[in-house]
Amino acid sequence: MRAVGFECSGEEFIFVVVEGSQSKPSLVARETRKAPGNSDRPEQLQWLRREVHAILDKYQPEAVGYKAPQSMPGRSVGQERCQFEGILMEAAFSHKLNISMQGLITVQLKKKLGLSKIKGTDCLQSLIDTTLNGLPKKYSDAALVGLSQLEKD
Repeated sequence: MRAVGFECSGEEFIFVVVEGSQSKPSLVARETRKAPGNSDRPEQLQWLRREVHAILDKYQPEAVGYKAPQSMPGRSVGQERCQFEGILMEAAFSHKLNISMQGLITVQLKKKLGLSKIKGTDCLQSLIDTTLNGLPKKYSDAALVGLSQLEKD
């Protein structure tokens, strides 16, 4: 099985492609892509849609997901990030693979990865370190989303 995990900011996105199973994953690809800075917002959103379609065409995943922001009192999620996440979902669904994309917060990631009984989030980084050794930390959230989409053994 192959899966793609995404993480967005308002101006760029990270994706990680993994395959195998949750206990025996392998890293296929990882990349950061930044929206063209010299274009207006509708053009950036159109760019994102094309990029997501190209990624899905190239890697042909069975599942995709994205790291949703954790809601916290006094902290708001930027409008630009929300726009990017909306385009991610639409692009995956409208693609010929017709994949329904799921946004996951940390608690949901831990549950899907069988780590919900362990307190804290260090266990998530430890999982990345042991299964995808050498992956730079900035790709961790997208990688965890990808891993959570793989089948359990």
